Amino acid sequence: MYVYIKSESQLWTVGFYRPDGTWVPESDHPTKEEAARRTVWLNGGYPDLEPSPEPLANVRRCRVCGCTDDDCRQCIEKTGEPCYWVEEDLCSACAEEKGGAS
Repeated sequence: MYVYIKSESQLWTVGFYRPDGTWVPESDHPTKEEAARRTVWLNGGYPDLEPSPEPLANVRRCRVCGCTDDDCRQCIEKTGEPCYWVEEDLCSACAEEKGGAS
């Protein structure tokens, strides 16, 4: 899955993380909005469509931080790597914060 990060003060980089946590850049953009549009497109979405106003009920979400399979940016910022599921509704970043998964 592609994500974008702020790589410099005026530069947003689109890319993905390999399972070993290695960052693989794909493209650079001068604005967050351009990076977001590219990310949506690379992930198979349609950047020109308006997002649904209602959250999807069947989206798997962490009970602590709210991350999903499609968006774990805050976990990457917190730990430096993408999270993974340790329980049905608990991601690895939050489990580590609490001292391990139950």
